[in-house]
Amino acid sequence: MAHMMNTRKSMETVSCGSGDEVCERCLGTHPAVKGALDVAERDAIHNHRRRITVRPGARLFGHGARIVIAHLTQGVVKLTPPNDSTQTAGILFAPEIVGGGDVRNFQAFALSECELCCFDAAAVRAIFAGHPHLAESFWQHSLDSLSWMRHDASLLNAADATSRVAALFWVIARRARETAGGDGAVEIVLPMTLADAATLLGLAAETVSRRIAALRNAGLLCKIGGRRYRIPDPERLHGFITAEG
Repeated sequence: MAHMMNTRKSMETVSCGSGDEVCERCLGTHPAVKGALDVAERDAIHNHRRRITVRPGARLFGHGARIVIAHLTQGVVKLTPPNDSTQTAGILFAPEIVGGGDVRNFQAFALSECELCCFDAAAVRAIFAGHPHLAESFWQHSLDSLSWMRHDASLLNAADATSRVAALFWVIARRARETAGGDGAVEIVLPMTLADAATLLGLAAETVSRRIAALRNAGLLCKIGGRRYRIPDPERLHGFITAEG
């Protein structure tokens, strides 16, 4: 895909301040970190990071990158198999972690403008040396994420276009529920334009728009306004996807 070609101007380093709104949602807020470290320890790991921004369509890091962990603080990332950018191997939303294994084993593209706090090998060694219990937390999180990523990829690559669109909303709703807790209806914000959603799903933007309308008519989605949607029954939406896909 031509718009996914990376250029040197597509990625730039941003100065890392302390206490700004990006730092408030940096790596220390991630579930794998927040539950393993206290506030002082979370603040300490910020000294090891550097922040980058990646423009829409650009590939993250590129070949030879030495990034081991990157915390996606803003934006959406699409993972694809190494030799087929039309297939979706996974999708990452802020505040997820992009690991070195993701970069080595998949192509990773920014679907929207992304901000990442990055930690190279030396930084990760220093962090884990000072906080060995954090390594175990990251390991468990990685296993859980890999399991969900495989499940999500199977849904996002469904043969039926309506199922693909429904899967996108379900994945976002599931992650929103994990963050907020509880069950029942979920309100979400689509973190990308319809054009970006179409790129992710391998569909035309018009097709995505029509399929969203069909899901609304079926009572599976309710549009609140702008990019805000309500999923009345996420389990029913998931059942529709697995039945149709």
